[in-house]
Amino acid sequence: MRVGLLGPAEIVDGGSRVALGGRKPSILMAVLACAANRPVPGAELCAALWGTPVPAKAEQNLRVWVHHLRRAVGSSRIDRRGDGYVLTLGPDELDITAFRTLTEQGRAAAGAGAAQQASGLFGAALDLWRGPALAGLETVPVLGAEAARLEEERLQVLEQRFAADLALGRHAAIVAELRSLTARHPIRETFHGQLMEALAGAGRAAEAIAVYGALREVLADELGADPGRPLQDLHLALLRNRPAAARPAAAGALPVAVPRQLPAAVTGFVGRAAWLARLDALLPDGSPATPIAAVSGPGGIGKTTLAVHWAHRVQDRFPDGQLYVNLRGFDPTAAPADPADVLRDCLEALGVPGSAVPDRFEARSALYRTTLADRRVLVVLDNARDADHVRPLLPGSRHCLTLVTSRDQLTGLVAEGGRALPLDAFSAAEARALLAHRLDAGRAADADAATGRIVERCAGLPLALTIVTARLATNPHLSLEAVADELARSRRRLDPFTGGDVVTDVRAVFSWSYRIVSPGAARLFRFMGLLHVGPDIGLAAAAALLELSPQDARPLLTQLVRGHLIGERPGDRYAFHDLLRAYAAELAAATDSPADREAALHRLLDYYLYSARAAAVALEHSGADAVPDEPAERFADHRAAVAWLTAERPALVAAVGRAHDGGRPEHCRRLARIIQDFLAAQGHWHDLRRVQQIALSSATGADDPAAQIIARRSLAYAETLLGHHDRAEIHLRFALEQIHRLGDPVQEAYCIHNLAIVKQSQAHYPQALDLERQALERFRRLGHPRGEAAVLNTIACLHAALGEPELALEFGQQALAVHRTSDSWRRDPAFLDTIADAYRQLGQYQAAQEHYREALGLARDVGNRYLEAAILAQLGDTHHAAGEPGPAGGAWREAAELIADLDQLPTVSPVNDFHTKVPDLATLYAKLGA
Repeated sequence: MRVGLLGPAEIVDGGSRVALGGRKPSILMAVLACAANRPVPGAELCAALWGTPVPAKAEQNLRVWVHHLRRAVGSSRIDRRGDGYVLTLGPDELDITAFRTLTEQGRAAAGAGAAQQASGLFGAALDLWRGPALAGLETVPVLGAEAARLEEERLQVLEQRFAADLALGRHAAIVAELRSLTARHPIRETFHGQLMEALAGAGRAAEAIAVYGALREVLADELGADPGRPLQDLHLALLRNRPAAARPAAAGALPVAVPRQLPAAVTGFVGRAAWLARLDALLPDGSPATPIAAVSGPGGIGKTTLAVHWAHRVQDRFPDGQLYVNLRGFDPTAAPADPADVLRDCLEALGVPGSAVPDRFEARSALYRTTLADRRVLVVLDNARDADHVRPLLPGSRHCLTLVTSRDQLTGLVAEGGRALPLDAFSAAEARALLAHRLDAGRAADADAATGRIVERCAGLPLALTIVTARLATNPHLSLEAVADELARSRRRLDPFTGGDVVTDVRAVFSWSYRIVSPGAARLFRFMGLLHVGPDIGLAAAAALLELSPQDARPLLTQLVRGHLIGERPGDRYAFHDLLRAYAAELAAATDSPADREAALHRLLDYYLYSARAAAVALEHSGADAVPDEPAERFADHRAAVAWLTAERPALVAAVGRAHDGGRPEHCRRLARIIQDFLAAQGHWHDLRRVQQIALSSATGADDPAAQIIARRSLAYAETLLGHHDRAEIHLRFALEQIHRLGDPVQEAYCIHNLAIVKQSQAHYPQALDLERQALERFRRLGHPRGEAAVLNTIACLHAALGEPELALEFGQQALAVHRTSDSWRRDPAFLDTIADAYRQLGQYQAAQEHYREALGLARDVGNRYLEAAILAQLGDTHHAAGEPGPAGGAWREAAELIADLDQLPTVSPVNDFHTKVPDLATLYAKLGA
């Protein structure tokens, strides 16, 4: 498969274009392809598809379009990632990637003096264009911006190809093309300069001089400016009939110094295509603003490498020189550079004699800006402490560009118009490319599995990868398998990443950021690294680690975010890079006492336990009981509870395991029980099985038979949902044996009910009915209305499955009547759904629709996505049976939108439990098509 964006958006597979089925799938494909292999948030996709403000049901409709696109390109190509989606493409499957690869190769050839090869590579890159980028989709704002960036890249490659052609003496051959380009881009000076050179080289100097005169008039009219110095020099040389480089300095003028201060070009640079393109888009374009790029990120992420590589790529765009300053903002051995000293050094590099540099700081800064006013200079300010550190060093000229790197987010510069470019870790593909480039490519390819393990262990951190590749490169007999094993065995994860000096030691690099934060922020960093569970942590959970209020914890987290020690996520959530988490955990082990660490873990688990209980109470789940006066979240309603549980689900699941490993069985088992209903309703059945397995292990280790029974029942429920009926029955039979020894009649009745559910899921309806009658008799004898209602509802479902709708309605109404004696009846829509099913089977469609709608409202209230989808599908069937095609299509369409985004479809028989009433998408689309 090949995706083309350099022209009208298209997908070609096997030589044939893939039909995408309309404009919206094309837009969706184009947005995902522009960010290939990186997730695009759902909100951005919705804005692209529908504009802003987005419609109320945009997110639901997005799932349907994603499903359509998956059918076109293959389901394995598009994955859900967080709240967005990612399109996976190989390096040869996207024309933009091929274009940039050829461009990089052309620039390398040009830098090596191979003009012939460079011209061919640039030409091959340009041949990939089939027309304007993203033609036909430019009206979509995000795609319009991307199309403009791509067009700028194309123009730059054209400039570089012409430069190679001029070096080869092909002056006459390129005149016509350059004339066309200067007409289409009347203020792009590079094309005009190249046209002047081509004309002069072809013996048409008078025409070249006329080109300059025409450009000067256009610039004066449009911008009130003159052509830049390179064109002025070329014009003067043509007038004097000799090369510009041979001109004498003006009488009495200071010689114009052209600083070339960039560090050595980076060898083996890989990846970062998106960031290079963003930097390219900032090149001076004639606008009055001074472009500033603020590249930020944690230590070892590759900020300086990116900056130096890009600076070398574009140095020809800045003929008046390149300034480079290491500001030492986070240097472990020296104080940050003084801006006054930096200004003096820069002025001298620009040709100002030392005796002419003012003593007063403000005057020195003013002279610096004056000196740069008419020059095209690239200023690279590396390793800045913060925005204040670089402000005096910013040029005022629109012809200059300033590139700043820092571990600080540089929010001040961004607020003043700078472009924020936060740098992420390498993708797996980029990390592999780095290994392949710095080692023998065959060596890496022959050990593909080991390469993958090394990449995973380095967590995408370029510094860690560089340390590993340096060790491998200097030890040719050391195998990648041996290094991968060493990384896996190392008890302290950072030990293998010691490069031998302070610059290449990962711990040392991280410490430069850590040592400047406040003691409170440093303590929070340590505890978060050692104790926090899940992929990220919420503000309130982080506050609980230090026994702070969220308001008091926020400034500490802000310090850590600004220093790139942690990353900020939407919704007041924070995350670690894996190696920074390991560094924080090491610091905690070395700095904080065991008692302090244990107390912090206890506070964190208390927060999750009591907050989950509060959420369960808000949802009126059966596992909830009264919430004590403990630090915990408080929820205004069930919707807020669902939102919190959804955001914290990975952390809650991980907290069960952490409690077990930390020797806190009560936290482990209680939390597992509290969150089980939510996990089941949301379809996170593998998570449900995992936490119940941990709870069972905890109960078994503590030799607590009562807790084992509860855990086995819950684990059996998870196995039933996953279609593992034999496993479920084994757990329940074992639990019944323990119950008979303990003599717990309530648990016995529930266990029998659970066994009936297993038989029901296997379509063994007579056996299930017999078991449910036994359970019903026990619950009634015990006076247990909650259990009685659950059993009556299942009996109703079984009669419906047996084709006995009258009995189904009778038992369903009994179940609802008993359930309504409990305070929680409003939060369980399954009873209304059962009655609606019976009415539908009886042909009483109006009554069925009323009950389905009431059940639908309750399902949405409690966030039960599976029941919501099932009810919508059944409501559509009911409207269809009643001869109402419009409402039927609307209900089916909503069901399809929801099902397209369900994490997991059921594996059990589509007859009984509400989880199993969800139809497949193909069935719904067939109904909609009909």
